[in-house]
Amino acid sequence: MKIFNEDMTQELNRNELDFDLGYLKFYKDLLTIKTENGYDFDAEKDCMIYHPYTAEQLENRRLAVLRDKRAPLLEAFDKWEKAVLRNREKDDTVIMIWYQNILDLDEAALENIPKRIKYYL
Repeated sequence: MKIFNEDMTQELNRNELDFDLGYLKFYKDLLTIKTENGYDFDAEKDCMIYHPYTAEQLENRRLAVLRDKRAPLLEAFDKWEKAVLRNREKDDTVIMIWYQNILDLDEAALENIPKRIKYYL
């Protein structure tokens, strides 16, 4: 199966594609494809087109990964907060600042987890 760039002007090698920056879409109904050599040919076989992600799509994917990393931390924070309400833990402003940072998807906060929160992970 042949793979082409988005403009259908160049055939691409599957091993050279970066799937973090784009995706393949399967096409059956393409009749003519323009190659980088300038000639057209009929695509009797199926082919795929590599579509690079837009900057907005890349940012949305990055944020989705951060949200996935954040989910267990929020659960651990909830357990800690419940322990504070039951007087089993002391309230800590450092943890509250950290919590606000993970709500804002601060990457540094996702890596620097307070010890009391790690206990509840």
